[in-house]
Amino acid sequence: MSKVEFLDKRRMLLKNEGILQRDVVLYITRKDDHPNFKVGFEDDMSRYERELASEHSKFQTDLSKTNNSIQIFRKELTSSRPDMLNHVKQIMESIESQIKAIKSYQKSVYDSLITTETALSAELSIFDKELYKYE
Repeated sequence: MSKVEFLDKRRMLLKNEGILQRDVVLYITRKDDHPNFKVGFEDDMSRYERELASEHSKFQTDLSKTNNSIQIFRKELTSSRPDMLNHVKQIMESIESQIKAIKSYQKSVYDSLITTETALSAELSIFDKELYKYE
């Protein structure tokens, strides 16, 4: 082995040693960040649980309004008044608009969930790639 080859090999080994030291520092730093990641994850989960409970209560409220309108509609069908048809038509239209509002709201929630899922999936794949690099 000549002196030039020896110096080249030494330079390459020193470069690799620097890279390994940097990777060790990054690993130790990220290892210490895991508790923070867990706390952040738990905060996100509790926020999502609160949002889910809020969505559930809103849906239950809308559902009860619709059920009340249906009960009024049933009562109007059994009564015999001259203006019954117009009144029944108005009740049916209000029930229909309530159902449309619920459907459009659920569609918007679904669309936002799909968007969030897509974004999270992309972030997760990036995170997986980063983890694979450090293994």
